[in-house]
Amino acid sequence: MKDAHSLQYLKECLRYNPETGALHWREDRPKHHFDLSRTRNRWIGRFGGKQITCVAESGYIVFNLRGVVYLAHRVIFAMENNIEMAELPEQIDHKDTVRTNNRRSNLRAADVVKNAHNMSVRRDSASGYKGVTWGKQRQKWRATIQIDGKQKHLGFYEDPAEAHAAYIKAANENFGQFARAA
Repeated sequence: MKDAHSLQYLKECLRYNPETGALHWREDRPKHHFDLSRTRNRWIGRFGGKQITCVAESGYIVFNLRGVVYLAHRVIFAMENNIEMAELPEQIDHKDTVRTNNRRSNLRAADVVKNAHNMSVRRDSASGYKGVTWGKQRQKWRATIQIDGKQKHLGFYEDPAEAHAAYIKAANENFGQFARAA
């Protein structure tokens, strides 16, 4: 993989709107970014001022800059916090889990564990609730939570909503701002 560009270079290429989360190609990219002035003029005519909107299969907005593919939210976090790409936190979390919502207020530093706490309920969930599964032996809904890599049993309940309430309470106590109910 090619090396990432410097933060300064990225700032010279991109313009970000923190209120909307939109990332645009700059229409005033410096001449030294291009070998020929006609190449620069052609590039600015084609891309200058345009919003970067390519969504990868992963659901994240991506773009290619001189052979390096970037996740837009990681570049935005670097630009907004004045951090070189190589020094970024392990993961950048979307608070609302919407991978295309790159507003400044929606992005935060995280590690793998914290980011996992913020995941939505699985699509194949029988209960429709995060942290709630059907306990065949007892014929009741079981609430569990993963803490420090270990599954903790929270109880059995007649109603999945009650089991989910137990999960929410434990998630808020253990994960704070990274707790996600749904």
